[in-house]
Amino acid sequence: MRGIDISNHQADLDLSRVECDFVIIKATEGKSYVDPYCDSFFKKAMDLNKKIGIYHFANNVQNTAEQEADWFINNTRGYIGKAIPILDWESSNTSNISWAKRWLDIVSEAYGYKAMIYMSESIVNRYDWSSVANADYGLWVAKYRDNNPDYNYDMSNAGSKPSVKHWDFYSMWQWTSTGKLEGYSGNLDCNEFYGDSDTWDKYINKVEKIPDLQYQVHIQDKGWMNWQNAGEGAGTEGQSLRLEAIKFKGNNGLKIEYQAHVQDIGWQDWKKDGEIAGTTGQSLRLEAIRIKCNKTLEVQEHIQDIGWTPKFKSKEFVIGTEGKALRLEAFKINVME
Repeated sequence: MRGIDISNHQADLDLSRVECDFVIIKATEGKSYVDPYCDSFFKKAMDLNKKIGIYHFANNVQNTAEQEADWFINNTRGYIGKAIPILDWESSNTSNISWAKRWLDIVSEAYGYKAMIYMSESIVNRYDWSSVANADYGLWVAKYRDNNPDYNYDMSNAGSKPSVKHWDFYSMWQWTSTGKLEGYSGNLDCNEFYGDSDTWDKYINKVEKIPDLQYQVHIQDKGWMNWQNAGEGAGTEGQSLRLEAIKFKGNNGLKIEYQAHVQDIGWQDWKKDGEIAGTTGQSLRLEAIRIKCNKTLEVQEHIQDIGWTPKFKSKEFVIGTEGKALRLEAFKINVME
């Protein structure tokens, strides 16, 4: 398939007049910029039944991968399941491969399918991208053929280092930044996707389903941590740090409600679907959590002065303590059915 990538620089472009199979649209940059034309381009592309990608321009010299990934996710939630998320890797710190990998990991977890990364062929060949390639993140490579109209890029050879040879086939090639298409007078970035329409759709659905249960905790002096999946530990042990707030998300039919018991406050109202239980910015310990779920959960808790307690299984239960002035420090919850 053949397509274009666009941003506010093509503000006057009318997609209905340009012949292309897919559209890659700039969404965000850094941790504070949103392309003002992203939403209108996206809606038009949807109306025209185009395949869609959305990209984030990295400014990783100034910001962390977590900051920029969160900014992208928070501003593109409405595109999940409808577009391939892409990291545009052109900043002056292109050697920071761990930063790029972290961004791709966070965004892919939030979207539920793999993100893609864009870079020039020179950057691909300059560093060892095996950690990204082996994680099955697609490559969109820029290698211009402007001075050789017969040139055709062999994606299977992308990456001169042996560990990066034969990067994911489901990828794209940007072959010019001065392309001309009927219906638009300006220059366009033109691209080829190495697959058909079905291949594009399969790319969005190529990873395992989102876990049934996910949770996020707010820890004393650390703030909000990354979302954890069922079976993973949340919180700390041996650091004497209190949990202060919690969020739970149920997926794939799992329904969960939760209620926090907070220092000096007591039991708060019931929460669900990612709502915050507990407090932030008040230096109050989370002492207990009451949970109701439609599936059986296996639970283990870590409590101040007690440590890890034995595992137990239930659909309704309380973890932590009440009336003992003890902080809940960590827990693990797994889905049993």
